[in-house]
Amino acid sequence: MTRLLCIPFSGGSALSYRGLGAAFDSIEVLTFELPGRGRRFHEPLLNDCHAMAAELLRQMRPHLHGPCVLFGHSLGSLLAYLVARLARSQGLPAPRALVVSGGRAPTRVIDRGWHRLPRPELHRVLRDLGGCPPAILAEPELMDLYEPVIRADFAALAHYRHEVAAPFDFPVTVLVGADDEVSEDDARAWQQETTLPLQLHRFPGNHFFIEQHWAPIRQLISAHVHAAGRPALERDPESGPPHAASSLTAHQLLASAASGARTADAPPPPPPR
Repeated sequence: MTRLLCIPFSGGSALSYRGLGAAFDSIEVLTFELPGRGRRFHEPLLNDCHAMAAELLRQMRPHLHGPCVLFGHSLGSLLAYLVARLARSQGLPAPRALVVSGGRAPTRVIDRGWHRLPRPELHRVLRDLGGCPPAILAEPELMDLYEPVIRADFAALAHYRHEVAAPFDFPVTVLVGADDEVSEDDARAWQQETTLPLQLHRFPGNHFFIEQHWAPIRQLISAHVHAAGRPALERDPESGPPHAASSLTAHQLLASAASGARTADAPPPPPPR
């Protein structure tokens, strides 16, 4: 069974991808927890993308020795890319594919200054982006708990400086919302990170379009996972290179049923020094 290794978005946790379900089409969904949130709420937050990627790879390492796909949304898309780079540098097995959603290509990440905003302006940004439950924004005590997490994640993005590396030799699939601020150029710049033709899929909605489209996203991931896993000689010789199809919209994808994703049983974090 192929494992889908899911990396949370800014302010998210291991529960953020429960809409994907625990498994679908012979794909097991595993989610991972960064420090300072969810089950690891009492651990210190990280505010550096490379440190986050290293911590995620520590948890993911046992799952990389079988077929797997990395998936991340927003900040998670950049972290998935960095995990794949770090795994390659350590000689670990490569994933079958990288699926990134709602995130600019690494070469186009910018500092929006959101981590420095006063709370009222931060509230406005979070409302515009979507994804943050209204109950959190409406309740000061909940916001006191959530705000340090989202600020640390926004700071990690703001401080990221890209270092050019060799492209991957596995496919990269990009999902974007039609009304998101991630532009066509931002999305297509992911092509620089793979030697294979980029797959770009547009969905109706804003930055958190994923919350309305879990079913077609599951089908899209399933199609790409199984295509990436087929030997080259088994592919249709008239279909062109792997993953060379034209961009699709969500309306061209069939829906499937949902259940609840599970959190991977990761090795315990190292003790504090």
